[in-house]
This record gives sequence, structure tokens and C-alpha cells, in this order.
Amino acid sequence: MRDYAQRAQYDIDWIRFTVNAAVAKANSGSPPDPPPAPGNMPSGFYPSPDCTQPNSQPLGTVPDIHDVKAMDAYNRNVKAYNALANYFNACLKGYIARAQVDIARIKGVIGAIAR
Repeated sequence: MRDYAQRAQYDIDWIRFTVNAAVAKANSGSPPDPPPAPGNMPSGFYPSPDCTQPNSQPLGTVPDIHDVKAMDAYNRNVKAYNALANYFNACLKGYIARAQVDIARIKGVIGAIAR
């Protein structure tokens, strides 16, 4: 049982790695290094988030402020992008919260084994 509890820490590390890699990708950053070993579960067992990051490229450049029609169209595109970005952020926050619950469950099992 002691080996199980020790390997469980690697399971927690894999969850944190997967979450931090998703956040790094969302921020256009570099992902962290993976844990050094698998835990009780196989390496990479934790699912990646199913959140879709919006693409800002369709927004294009800001039109001339005197071109009212173009500016209205651009503003509609920005509003749509912002709504998608808000949904993405909420999705990622939910994913992080669920990962924290999973980590707490594993820690609870480790604590029960240690007693």
C-alpha cells in the first residue's frame, strides 16, 4: 500500500501537468516538463480540456473610423469574439476546478492509506 500511495503523487503530478499544459497553450506559452514517471495510472491518463480557444485572426484590422458600416461590422465581430473568449475562459476555469477536485480525492485516498 505504501508504494501505491507514493505513486499516487505522480498521478497528482500528471493531473497538474495536463492542466498547466492547457493553460500554457491558452496563453501561447511553453508547456511544463512532464512528471518524471507514471503513477498508478499510465502516463498522460488525465484528459485534456475540451475547450475551444477562439481565433482572433478573423477580426482583421480596425477599419477607418469614418467608415460607419465597416466599423459596425468590425464591432459585431469583436463582440462575437469576446463572447467566445468568455465561454473559453469559463470552460477552462471549470476544467481547472474539476482537476482540483480530482487531486483532492487522490489526496484523500493517500491520507486514508497512511492512517
